[in-house]
Amino acid sequence: MPQGKMKFSGAKAKARPQTKVKKNKKVTKNMNDQLNKKKMHKKTQQNINNTIESIMQERALLCKENITIDKDKINKLKLEKKREQDRKFNKQDKKLKKIMIMKDIKGTS
Repeated sequence: MPQGKMKFSGAKAKARPQTKVKKNKKVTKNMNDQLNKKKMHKKTQQNINNTIESIMQERALLCKENITIDKDKINKLKLEKKREQDRKFNKQDKKLKKIMIMKDIKGTS
């Protein structure tokens, strides 16, 4: 069997992983540094995304408020137009009633 695949017993088995760790300390440190950099990059990206989302939500809220304001204005305008039409109709109705009353008076007299 090749030496890398041999199973060691006793002190050698315990000593072997320690030596590997000692050899790979720099590598693991570099790996940890890279992982930390990636994590920090992800966090900054998340922060940027969160700020963008919050800005978009604020804009959406502002747009909704503007739309509601516009709806309120539109409703007010509609009410005013209806009132004006009602007033015109009432005036015409009163005129018609006066004319009908005058005709009735003329017809009876």
